[in-house]
Amino acid sequence: MPSPVIWSAFIGIFLTVFSAHAKERPQHSQVEVFFEKMIAAPGETVTLAWVIRPDSGWHIYWKNPGNSGSPPEVRWVGIPQGTAISELEFPVPDRIPYRGLVNYGYSSETWFFQKFTLPKTATTGTLNFHGDAKWLICKDECLPAKASLKAEISLGTHQATYVGQDPQAESAKRSDRAARWMKAVDRFPKAGAESFGLQIGARLAETPSRAFIVLTVRDSMQDRQLTQQFAQPYFFPLLANVDSKAMQKHRIHVDGFSELWIPFKKPSVPGPFSIDGIYTFSMEGRSGFRFQTNVSETASLSEEEFQKLELVDSVPPSAHEGGDGLFLMLFFSFLGGLILNLMPCVLPVLSIKLISVFETAQASPKETRRETWAYFLGILSTFWLIATVGIALKAAGQSVGWGFQLQSPIFVGVLALVFFGMALNLWGVFEMTFSTLGRVSGIRGVGSFLSGFLTVVAATPCSAPFMTTALGYALTQPNWVLFLILTFLGLGLALPFLLVAGFPRLKGFIPKPGRWMLTFKKAMAVPLLGTAVWLGWVLDSQAGRMAVFHLASLGALVFGLAFSVGRSQRHPGRHVKNVVAAAAGLLVFVATFIFLGAPTSVPNKGAIATAPNTGLSWKKFSEKDVEAARAQGRPVFVDFTADWCVTCHVNESLVLETEPVRQAFAAAGVELFRADWTNADPEITSALEKVGRNSVPVYLWYPPDTLRPEILPQILSQGMLLSRVKPLNRD
Repeated sequence: MPSPVIWSAFIGIFLTVFSAHAKERPQHSQVEVFFEKMIAAPGETVTLAWVIRPDSGWHIYWKNPGNSGSPPEVRWVGIPQGTAISELEFPVPDRIPYRGLVNYGYSSETWFFQKFTLPKTATTGTLNFHGDAKWLICKDECLPAKASLKAEISLGTHQATYVGQDPQAESAKRSDRAARWMKAVDRFPKAGAESFGLQIGARLAETPSRAFIVLTVRDSMQDRQLTQQFAQPYFFPLLANVDSKAMQKHRIHVDGFSELWIPFKKPSVPGPFSIDGIYTFSMEGRSGFRFQTNVSETASLSEEEFQKLELVDSVPPSAHEGGDGLFLMLFFSFLGGLILNLMPCVLPVLSIKLISVFETAQASPKETRRETWAYFLGILSTFWLIATVGIALKAAGQSVGWGFQLQSPIFVGVLALVFFGMALNLWGVFEMTFSTLGRVSGIRGVGSFLSGFLTVVAATPCSAPFMTTALGYALTQPNWVLFLILTFLGLGLALPFLLVAGFPRLKGFIPKPGRWMLTFKKAMAVPLLGTAVWLGWVLDSQAGRMAVFHLASLGALVFGLAFSVGRSQRHPGRHVKNVVAAAAGLLVFVATFIFLGAPTSVPNKGAIATAPNTGLSWKKFSEKDVEAARAQGRPVFVDFTADWCVTCHVNESLVLETEPVRQAFAAAGVELFRADWTNADPEITSALEKVGRNSVPVYLWYPPDTLRPEILPQILSQGMLLSRVKPLNRD
């Protein structure tokens, strides 16, 4: 049998890792804990490794978890007196995007180090250490995990063999741990930039709308190419003023140094502030160093100067980001666009397109294809326009989401007048269809193009299943991904009409034009008029009764103009003066309206609405109030809604305001919060972003004592809510 001296030499060569250790398997993860050496001298400082190995598809969190999550913690409850313990050391994390959020953590075997300085007064023997560890492990859901850690180390001056154990088996185990230990050490950040022969500085750069921390890295050795080594730099921050979702920017300066621009929210207190975190880059694989300094220098630049920098997005490589995620989101976007055709906000406009299809049912296949592709191009162009405006607003420091344009009272008013005019058109007050618009203008397909535009505009008050997941993902990706996802959304929305062009035989199922279409048109005018009235009600919520009075006045002038145009169409050459007078009156009113000032938004409704009979109340949404209710162990339900959201009102009338749901909420003591997004609200926008959403409706359900809410489907049902609330009934 090999002697203890030979064993000691073998262990020293491989920097072996071993001690008596605890090993147990909490849910969805495995845990080990052991010291770096088996025997240590009194007063010596030794490193303990705590290893968590998540199951496939699950992840744990870094010290700063990002937009959500909680870092691992360990509390040593049984340690020898006189032992000093350092803070837990974390390796360099990965960037983990999830449904619009960006978290920091690990999805593979992860080692955490902690240093123990043994008591100098300890005598020879064995020291035992006991600790309670807890962490959060997440996939599509998050589960709290915990384990009891036990480790021991012997005091002495020489290495000892294990009595009664197979030396060869122990040798293999120690060799494996030594290799894993060395690999784990490489994942920990170095002490500073000097470890890599680098120099780093920090400054604050401000544009009129944004602020950035700029980290400048120079090569002090002057003989390396930073272009490849710094192709994907990234800064993992430990301060709260840096949002992990915000895309960091990067450039290689012509003078050979690298700059990383980190979007930053300035502290409210003026003066120098500190930045702390891990700077990672591509050198010898994936390396990083801890960086901490005060930032006092500030430089200002205009938006034009900022754009000239030609910064590119900097995203570190991660196992969580790949083509499979993009392809899945593209499929979700396409499926969401297809479902969007069935949403109540789109159906009124689709009826107009349907009439156009009936009118051209007997047209040639060539004309049918031209009109269909014009409709498709109108849809895509509108989606691209929305993407461009949204990107520009975000670049200016504003938070936007799907349907953000409906938070503008002017946009809502104009849209109400458009729907009112379309209803008058279908009622026969005047004649102007999408097909005749093309003939009058002389531009083929212009009518179908405009119908595609109106279809998308009408769709913005609604968000379909799958669609919000795809849009939330797109907002965390480069701009080209956003454009690609919106393109697939448009493809899904246009698919029913594209099928008619691709399969001409389907036209055989379309009824031929006839007198029946007059009745159909008048019937279709009813939902359009209802939409216009509903938008007037939204305007009342946004800007008050005076704005509705202005809208009604404009509507009367629009009716007068439409009536005059209709009479002129029926009697060519006559009533032209009436058309001119009505148009002039409309222009004068609009000019006066603009001169005196457009309506401005009023604050979102914040009063508590008490439901009859039950005493049930909806409280105005506040993240602090939600957290306070959760801290008390109360179940919480949050309703993100808006007056312009059709789906929201359907869910309220058919589910949330029904008696069984009211009674269940009251009996279970559920705290109800309503986040009214009718007008732009930064706190609500931020709360939506934290759960990976950028549109309404969104429904969050917090059972008692849970760390993360359940995001309920956008289409609610009574059974869905009752199955979650009734088990909590306090009766």
